[in-house]
Amino acid sequence: MKRKAITLIMMCCLTAVALFTLNGCQSDDDRYAQPFDGQGTDMTLTITLPGLAEATTRSLSEADESRLSTIDVLVFHTDASSGSGEEVYYYHTHATDITDAGGNQRKFKVTLQESADGNDRQRFVILANLNSEVASAVAGFTVGTTTKEDALKAITVNTNAKWTGSLPMWGESAGTHVVGNTLQASHIGVIPLLRALARIDVGLNFSSAGDDTPAGLADFKISD
Repeated sequence: MKRKAITLIMMCCLTAVALFTLNGCQSDDDRYAQPFDGQGTDMTLTITLPGLAEATTRSLSEADESRLSTIDVLVFHTDASSGSGEEVYYYHTHATDITDAGGNQRKFKVTLQESADGNDRQRFVILANLNSEVASAVAGFTVGTTTKEDALKAITVNTNAKWTGSLPMWGESAGTHVVGNTLQASHIGVIPLLRALARIDVGLNFSSAGDDTPAGLADFKISD
């Protein structure tokens, strides 16, 4: 089997139906330093987990595919007065107190840095189960210089080993926001997540009769 490193790329987030169970919650821990100096705004954000296609066999259970072990938040900002619209890296923080919000939704708490002024608009990129990969990439980011596109390309997943759980997921806020006392979670809205890795179902040499009858498994290979 040929294996590749999969790179996170920007794409349109899709809301999907999900059937999940939540396997515990995450509380505050000592892995993260305060991401910024100055005034912070505490927020409770809501995410939608991606759905699962029905399959008769799978290498992971539904619980494993939907598990949230960590949630990192990368924040990018733009100066609305400049007119360029380019979003650059601002800071990195993380979620605490991940809880079930019913159905396929989860809530978590996060502290956001307050915007410098009304033109300082922030976008929030949510990265689930990618803590070590995010930490490695962030070490090479330059505040105010690294673009969002370059930052997301720098976060890669090693697929050289069988995946056993906590699949990587990501999503981003639909718009940019001025963070301050007037910002509410409802202004940001629900952020849908996508999987950064996708499961594929492979039919093995089915018969030409079109009745889904396997015709043999000799010399079966997946090349890509």
